[in-house]
Amino acid sequence: MRRTFRPAAQRRKINESRRSFFDVLGTVVDWRGSIASEVKSFLQRHQVHSICPEEFADAWVGRYDAAVEMVRTGARPFVSLDTINMENLAICLAGFGPQKTSFPPADLQDLNLAWHRWKPWPNALAGRNDEPAPAGLPDTKIHPAKSPEMT
Repeated sequence: MRRTFRPAAQRRKINESRRSFFDVLGTVVDWRGSIASEVKSFLQRHQVHSICPEEFADAWVGRYDAAVEMVRTGARPFVSLDTINMENLAICLAGFGPQKTSFPPADLQDLNLAWHRWKPWPNALAGRNDEPAPAGLPDTKIHPAKSPEMT
């Protein structure tokens, strides 16, 4: 095996890393169940019984990649994920029947924040919280009542 030589300054930067990022979609959090649960509550509050919450969640998240790709490629200027998710919510509502204007804006905004309130899989909390934080990194225990800002 061939080792790559890195200058001391570069090695220090690697060793001084203060953040660790990883994708949690579907592995640590149940995005589909979380969004479907919030959609179900929203629809019940508004007495809409003709929409399957799970199908709606699939359609809503199904629009995500294409919408984000427009920003990634520069075909669209940068907008927050909250903006993209709200636009996709309006499109999905129209596709399933109700128009966005049928609902109070505050209720739509709250539903859109379902993307901030994903619930972890039950075993994710136990597995992560049993592990100590890697040396030199801050403790990153998962707290089910808190969700990171996803904008």
